[in-house]
This record gives sequence, C-alpha cells and structure tokens, in this order.
Amino acid sequence: MIAIHLKEIRLSKALSMRELSKRSGVSPATMVRAEKGLPVYPTTVRKLAKALGVAPTELGLAVPTEPPPPPPAPPPPPRRLPTNNEPPGLQPLLDAAERCRLAGDLAGAARWERHAEELLAEGD
Repeated sequence: MIAIHLKEIRLSKALSMRELSKRSGVSPATMVRAEKGLPVYPTTVRKLAKALGVAPTELGLAVPTEPPPPPPAPPPPPRRLPTNNEPPGLQPLLDAAERCRLAGDLAGAARWERHAEELLAEGD
C-alpha cells in the first residue's frame, strides 16, 4: 500500500499525526487521507516531505491525475436524399432530432420531430 511509506517515516521520526500536521501545515483530515493511500495534491506531498526531511518521492503518495478528455463528438447522422415532395427545411430538423437522440436527449429529439411534423402538415 502506498501510504505505508508515509506512516513508517512519520513513526520512525517519533511524530504523531497531529505534530506532523502542525509542522507541515497540512490539515489533520488530509493527513488521514494520505495515510489511507487516497490521492493528495502534489503541494501536500512536498509539504509533508519537507517537514519529514525526505524527498517527496520517498513518501510514495498518490496524487490525483488529470481528468480524462471528453469523449469525441458523435459523427453527424447520415444525410438522406430528399424526395421531391419534401418541403425545404425538413432535413435540418430531422438532422437536429437525430443529433439529440444520439446525445441521449430524447425530449429534444421529440421537439425537433414535432417541428418537422408541423412543417410537413403546412405543406399538405
């Protein structure tokens, strides 16, 4: 476990968590997190290492990683060829409905489909 290094070093220096917290300026709650092996900020690792007189790498603490990149945008829906009797402007409405559906926004897809139905009804 990663936090064993921190705890072993702290105990070898005969320091309580409270004392190390005071010396390092790291809150007691963060000290508990660090000793449990939960991620802590790199600045916290540096503060603890300085207070213990060791290199930050000796503590072996987990640091948070950068958030994963957002998923790629879904590809646009395939274009369908309009028929001769379709009113102009229908295809963009249907495309918007499909994009909403692909994004999981079913209410948005229903709204765009209603607009398309209204457009079709106007043409009758």
